[in-house]
Amino acid sequence: MVQPLQSLFLKPDISDEKPERGKTSSLVKHITDTVNASVTFVASLSVAFAICYVVITLAIILSLLKSLINLFSCRKSTPSVLSKPVRLSPSRTKPVLTQYSFYHDQKVLSSLPPPEPVVGLSLSAPRNALLPESSKKTLFLSLRRVLVKYSFNPPHDQFDVFVVFPLIKGIRRACYVLKRPGLDELLRAAKIASFEVVIYTRGLSEFAGPIIDMLDPTEEFITHRLYQNACTNMHRKDLVTTGRKLDRSVIIDDNPRKHVKQWSNAIAVRPFLGDQSDTDLINLLKFFEVERNFTDLRQLINIMSFSPAALILPLPSTDKKTLFLDLDQTLIYASTKQPSDRNYFVNEPYFIVKRPGVEELLRAAHWASFEIVIFTAASAGYASPILDWLDPSNKYITHRLYRDACTAINEGCYEKDLTTTGRRLEWSVIIDDSPKLVRPQENAIAMRPFKGDSSDRELLNLLWFFDVQSRFNDIRITAKYVNDLHHAFSNQRKKHIDGTKWSNCLCSRTPNL
Repeated sequence: MVQPLQSLFLKPDISDEKPERGKTSSLVKHITDTVNASVTFVASLSVAFAICYVVITLAIILSLLKSLINLFSCRKSTPSVLSKPVRLSPSRTKPVLTQYSFYHDQKVLSSLPPPEPVVGLSLSAPRNALLPESSKKTLFLSLRRVLVKYSFNPPHDQFDVFVVFPLIKGIRRACYVLKRPGLDELLRAAKIASFEVVIYTRGLSEFAGPIIDMLDPTEEFITHRLYQNACTNMHRKDLVTTGRKLDRSVIIDDNPRKHVKQWSNAIAVRPFLGDQSDTDLINLLKFFEVERNFTDLRQLINIMSFSPAALILPLPSTDKKTLFLDLDQTLIYASTKQPSDRNYFVNEPYFIVKRPGVEELLRAAHWASFEIVIFTAASAGYASPILDWLDPSNKYITHRLYRDACTAINEGCYEKDLTTTGRRLEWSVIIDDSPKLVRPQENAIAMRPFKGDSSDRELLNLLWFFDVQSRFNDIRITAKYVNDLHHAFSNQRKKHIDGTKWSNCLCSRTPNL
């Protein structure tokens, strides 16, 4: 019992605790070193980020300074005349010259007064102009469907056809080319008038080159050739890039609104589809007889556009039924305010909005084998570009009748007389927002005036008409029922009744349908 009690009062041995204290101190030291290393790493990383931020900021500042220096240097080197807005075209609106504009009395042109100089700036040739400098006036010519028609199948009728073998995707194929009547005369007239002739085509050089070689084998008329690589990204022809002055340039194309950027320099011709009675190029010869009286060719194109229409009534005979269509407030709406909710077409100074259902109406009439004739009281200069926009490929609209085909009943008011068109009245119908100005009125289908409403369904509600009209020998009977329904269901029309309901209403009221 003594030994255990003594051991309780004995002083503990200090040497027994030293191993525990040594272990604790080494652990603390390891933790301290780890913390110091982490702090050092974080500090280094922060410094690196700060350096990158400073470098990027300096780079941005230097780039901005460089841009400002270039901007001020460009302003100093720009002529003072360009510091103000400059109108590069004459102040008068210049619609595209239509295919009928040259069918006029030449005395009208010869009696015109000398033109006034155009207020504007004639741009000099750009540094990277496509063509070398020239002091001559320039005639640009499109190729396909303007000068020639070509096909890879042998033609049935052997006229002025020649064969070329262009390289297409590494394979030479026989291509049968038909020249448009009047082409040789046009080239000869351009040469006599001291014009530089340039072929400007959207085709590839491998394909168009052999055709041009056959058109001018001696290189007597055609001075230069521009192919697809000379067009813009949208395959449009930009006359500015050629280095030629716009007031001394003219281009002949079958669809200048789509193919030519400077359409005020364009003369539009009908697409050549192989008709040997075509006279469009021959009618253009008068252009070279009077162009020397004009310092700006665009003025001559403008005057030609406002000349009387070529189409003389009555219309050429046909065995089809005829659909006459009014233009303003029937198919389109013209406003001086720019619309913001839809696509529009600019015909200075107007913004043209297409009525909903125009495409469907034209397509339905075409499928029903109708001849479509635009009959408008507007001038040819105003209406022709709009019709080119509505039917760019000339697929649906057969003829165009303008103000000169109407009868003036008083100042600013014109009447459309269908009896002068040479069409059978029992096979003719006209859609117009002013049926009181149509003679005879029983051939007219009344249409509410279109004021730009995007929810308008008037044309869409008429599509059934082309299905029902075939059941009558006299189309005026169908037109009468349409007008009756328009009057009887005027309140329901405000709720946009669809074409199916209208058709059902007609069939329920019409016997023997």
